[in-house]
Amino acid sequence: RGVNLRVAVIGGQAVAAAEIRRPMLRGDGRSTIQALLETLNADPRRGSWRRPALTSLDQIETEDLEARLAASNLSLQQVPAPGQELEISFEELEVIDRSDELHGHWLALAAEAARLLGVDVAGVDLMGPAEELFGSPKGEDGLTRLLEINALPALHLHALPTQGKARPVFEAFVAYCLQMPGAPPVRADVMV
Repeated sequence: RGVNLRVAVIGGQAVAAAEIRRPMLRGDGRSTIQALLETLNADPRRGSWRRPALTSLDQIETEDLEARLAASNLSLQQVPAPGQELEISFEELEVIDRSDELHGHWLALAAEAARLLGVDVAGVDLMGPAEELFGSPKGEDGLTRLLEINALPALHLHALPTQGKARPVFEAFVAYCLQMPGAPPVRADVMV
């Protein structure tokens, strides 16, 4: 457990970092899963096709959740224990820009990991305690781990976060591609 981060690496440089959160229902010992879902969907950032809004998160449909719960022998009428967490892993993510907060050690580690695998454009996933990721790294004694290196980096996560500053990752990607040998001549300025 801990903070789940995706670091975008383009051309050997870590250019953005985002915290990835899945929707979570937390039991209070009184409310049913249905009631917890209604509270989650009451978040003003959540919209639906029936209730259009300028939102970045979809409402979670009851029918979708019912089928997933049934597979785990749960139902919308059950009351989770206090503190019990039910991650809604099939639902869209909340993405929080952490580019300015992530310790430089982890940015360098992400860039080096991508380089070692020969991946020019990567999404490097890290997970660890917030105090290590955003504060002081603990080295080999720490709990932060590099989970995976993705050759399909999902750059849109950094360009369109649900919270925080949008990062110019697409611009950085285009600029990187245009400086490669054999790239076509630049016909317009690319600002990064």
